[in-house]
Amino acid sequence: MAVTTFNKAQLHLLRMMSYVKTDEGLDEIKKALHGYFATKAQEEADKLWDEGVLSQDKLDEILEEHTRTRYIP
Repeated sequence: MAVTTFNKAQLHLLRMMSYVKTDEGLDEIKKALHGYFATKAQEEADKLWDEGVLSQDKLDEILEEHTRTRYIP
């Protein structure tokens, strides 16, 4: 059996979760975490845009990509 080692952030969140007693509290934490990661994703996208790695042409190209696996009956 593999042993899982948690990092500091994971351990901190696990300890903090012991104080969450309601579904509403869990929902609030989920919203806060979603907001945090959405902000980080936006910051990274802005950085890529400023560096010229990401552009409207690249976004249009991604939009047109067909990434679904072909279904074979």
